[in-house]
Amino acid sequence: MKKWKNLMCSNRWIMQEVEKYYSKNFLLKKYDLTYIDTGAMYRMITLYLLENNIDINDLKEVEKEFLNTVNLDMQGDKFYLDNVDVSTKIREKE
Repeated sequence: MKKWKNLMCSNRWIMQEVEKYYSKNFLLKKYDLTYIDTGAMYRMITLYLLENNIDINDLKEVEKEFLNTVNLDMQGDKFYLDNVDVSTKIREKE
């Protein structure tokens, strides 16, 4: 019985995720809105900091470096960091 309960919970969770996905897309299309993937933005910033050996704890350095030199761009499901497509790289497991 425990396996069936877990399966039922998993199915409910999957259905909720599917409903959120379709609701989000419906609203975006209906009101001509743009979806901003903030998770991808955070990952692009982190990738930049890691690749440029910037100490994330040094907020002054992060601010100086980030505000003056970084170029983030999102076009559909593609993510660009300084004009380089990092869409796959930011989704990889470390």
